[in-house]
Amino acid sequence: MDTIADCGCIPVEDKAKGQVPKLFVQLKSGATFDPIKIREFLSAHLEPYKVPLYIEQIDKIPRSFNGKLLRKDLH
Repeated sequence: MDTIADCGCIPVEDKAKGQVPKLFVQLKSGATFDPIKIREFLSAHLEPYKVPLYIEQIDKIPRSFNGKLLRKDLH
């Protein structure tokens, strides 16, 4: 999507399904957060079980000095 600058996904506990994906997005400057449009975009490109149940906007995606996603810092 043209509004997302960076993103990261982690598994979170779900009572009904066990674990489900949770997506964290960092938006480009001036973009507005619309989780419905993000979910629609992902639904068109991913298998249904891979589409995140939860989508959260954060200011900056945590990355290491070499660019690796720091999943432990996402919660």
